[in-house]
Amino acid sequence: MKSLLKQLIPPLLFKVIKRTIPHPRIFKTYGEAVAACQDNGYQNADLVKVVIDKNINFKKYIESNAVFDLGTLRTLIALGLSKESTSLNVIDFGGGGGYHYTIAQQALGKGTTLKWNVVETTAMANEAQRIANNNLKFFDSITEAEKDLGSVDLIFTSGALQYCPNPLAFLKQLTETNAKYLFITRTAFSETDNDIFSIQVSKLSSNGPGPLPTGYTDKKMTYPITCASKSAAESILREKYDIQFVILEDKAGYIVADKEIDMFGYFCVRKSLTRQL
Repeated sequence: MKSLLKQLIPPLLFKVIKRTIPHPRIFKTYGEAVAACQDNGYQNADLVKVVIDKNINFKKYIESNAVFDLGTLRTLIALGLSKESTSLNVIDFGGGGGYHYTIAQQALGKGTTLKWNVVETTAMANEAQRIANNNLKFFDSITEAEKDLGSVDLIFTSGALQYCPNPLAFLKQLTETNAKYLFITRTAFSETDNDIFSIQVSKLSSNGPGPLPTGYTDKKMTYPITCASKSAAESILREKYDIQFVILEDKAGYIVADKEIDMFGYFCVRKSLTRQL
């Protein structure tokens, strides 16, 4: 797997497409950024319905055409480094409508039993109940998602922490689960000691995998974004995990005012597990 990892990482470093550009203004607090947003951000009714409908279409496509793009390699790296048996219990923090589960299910095949719990906003988790099943479940609480699994092999989070009200608090909560492995990817961290608060602007059609489903009208969406301190995030990770490697995924992935914010990935192993190896 290590030789495969060396082959996979280089394309991820500099080929991430910048689909959205954050608002150039920096706010003093997260609350100010929220107040400047329109249409309730990530709780927007159209947005959550679009994401779920897109994931339904994506699942149908993958089941008939097992063709992955380069972006799915992040999910495959996490699976390859954390899968130790014929079963895998995963908390997918910010996993939308189960996109990464669909990839994992197709890639691992019927020989692996997947228990995949997505943690999302309350609005997204409620909307996603229409596609939930015994292996794919949706929660708005990390604690409840962990309790349902019993034991957690992997925490996977892709491009989600920066959209939380307090990314470091949520990261701390994730590390306090008893997960063996933690994989963070597509996450913006500030090189400063302070959080940077701004707004990200995108189209409705940019949310979720694939094209905008029929019946929807594309429109501008705004969301608050928080780029937390990279050094503070690493300090939290090191309390209970060993950072096996860091991936510099996209230089200047976000530009806020005159500040360039890079995107990073981390693969971490729980310290108690490292001592056993």
